[in-house]
Amino acid sequence: MKVRLGYVALPISILDTSSHALTYTRYQKMEEKDAIEKLHQVILSNIDSLKKILIYNQKNDIYFYRMTSSLLPLVTHEKVLWKGFSCYEKQLKEVGQLILQNKMRVDIHPDPFYVLNSSKEEVVENTMRLLKFQSTLLDTMG
Repeated sequence: MKVRLGYVALPISILDTSSHALTYTRYQKMEEKDAIEKLHQVILSNIDSLKKILIYNQKNDIYFYRMTSSLLPLVTHEKVLWKGFSCYEKQLKEVGQLILQNKMRVDIHPDPFYVLNSSKEEVVENTMRLLKFQSTLLDTMG
């Protein structure tokens, strides 16, 4: 029997692979143009870090990885000017090819404040929006 283990974390043995974030509080304090540019930079940095992690995993015979749910921060926030996947499609397809070519398994786990069976309608709506986004993200990766 072949066991294919994986992990859920950022490997400390790879330099510069931290997952960068941008909070809505910081986003809304910035000028619109600056906020959009900062979000774009964070997303590109996170995708690049993910590629480095997947290459590291492949070289070390690690074939399962749980991606961070904040790979593309703020994109499901209703007040953020998200333009969709089109400007990241090339990078996301490269990630998808890396996963497929190396027969890796990946998943994304929603943060704990996303709850489908919440009694609060807003929480359920936010959860559905995130799950649809994550599905589209994986579809875009192929």
